[in-house]
Amino acid sequence: DREERFAQKPVFANVDYMKEKVRQQIIKRPYCVFDHYKTEGVWQAIARHSMFEHITLFVIGLNAIWIAIDTDWNDAQVLYQAPPLFQVVEHCFAIYFSAELLIRFMAFTLKRDSVRDPWFCFDLLLVALMVLETWVITLSVYLTQSETASTGLGNTNVLRVFRLVRLTRMARMARLLRAVPELVILVKGLCSAARSVFFTLVLLGGVLYVFAIIFCQILRGSPVGDRFFFSVLGSMHTLWIKGALLDDVSDLVTALQQESVPVMLLLDLFLLIATLTVMNMLIGVLCEVVSAVAAAEREDLAIAYARSKLRRIFDNVLDEDHNQNISKSEFVKIIENGEATRTMHDLDVDVVGLVDFADVIFAKDINDNDYDRELSFPEFMEVIVAFRGSNTATVKDIENLRKLICQSIGRCENRIQGIEGILQPHDDEPGTSTLENIVRRHGGKKPSEMTICTPDPDERIVY
Repeated sequence: DREERFAQKPVFANVDYMKEKVRQQIIKRPYCVFDHYKTEGVWQAIARHSMFEHITLFVIGLNAIWIAIDTDWNDAQVLYQAPPLFQVVEHCFAIYFSAELLIRFMAFTLKRDSVRDPWFCFDLLLVALMVLETWVITLSVYLTQSETASTGLGNTNVLRVFRLVRLTRMARMARLLRAVPELVILVKGLCSAARSVFFTLVLLGGVLYVFAIIFCQILRGSPVGDRFFFSVLGSMHTLWIKGALLDDVSDLVTALQQESVPVMLLLDLFLLIATLTVMNMLIGVLCEVVSAVAAAEREDLAIAYARSKLRRIFDNVLDEDHNQNISKSEFVKIIENGEATRTMHDLDVDVVGLVDFADVIFAKDINDNDYDRELSFPEFMEVIVAFRGSNTATVKDIENLRKLICQSIGRCENRIQGIEGILQPHDDEPGTSTLENIVRRHGGKKPSEMTICTPDPDERIVY
């Protein structure tokens, strides 16, 4: 069980595995919140408009800057005690974000779909906390002000909650990630590297623990020991700050050199293991994981861009029968379309190979000569991705090729046996020629009237 768990979830990121996950995701339509919006009406028109998204991102950026201004210049515990400018700005932000969320909610065809959208739920939580901070808590403190003044008690609990709620405003900056793909890559890289970094730090903690015990035992009762290695936890902290992080390490090295040269060499061994090996390993893990995530994200963006562009070309220009499927004739028109060809070439697709294997792609079955199968758009995209020049052959590809060759050889052997069965004499009459015996077995037909199944030299092998 332990081996299976680690085999299923590797410690270090696998870029090929991550890219394969991206390729598998193209067979299904990617999630888009616009698919759940109404197709007509004012609410959906506003929610779909790009200007609405840009204005919202601009307001979020202003809100992020305003948080710093409010922190430096607003010393009021509650909003109604703040200067008028701060009150007006806070109310404007609360009104805008509430209105923005209301517009998006009204744009949904089915209102229950709103709770299935992760970003809508995230924004709903932030707006609820902002309303709680700006209006609910402020109003409750204002209404209870006279009671607290008469009793001499302060609303310490309410004010403490108020300050905690104000910290949640920083979470709104997460929405800016959607507009900056580079930040998304970094955040995903950190999340993917969390497991690898954790085990690297566990290894470093073990090294710190072992050397802390050694230094405590050796330097107990000495001035250096009383200063730097007075306990196991204190020794671990010293080795972490001065050893692993190399903060003022010369002071520690000088003190150990004056105490004992062998102990100084022991510290050098620790620096070699912890600082030069484990810490650099940690940096390497982070670089590897972020590089793998960046490669997978680039793959995802390239495929998504090609998918949307080919979909637009197919729907607007090339879908003759409007059945959302791609026939062989429509496939030929896609290949002849210059924009579609350039899009596939940018995706590193072998367009010439697509033309050569057109019959293979649209064959219904390996034993069938019918090449009129229609592909759905996800199936078509899967074929496009399979013909990328950057793809490498896998064991699965070799196994499929072996099966194809075996089936093709079997078909050829069956045809040869059929021809041999026609030509081989069974109960031929003595003194007659082979041609006469063949004519007799076929009911007296002339050779020109016989139908002999022979392989078609132009027939393509289909798989």
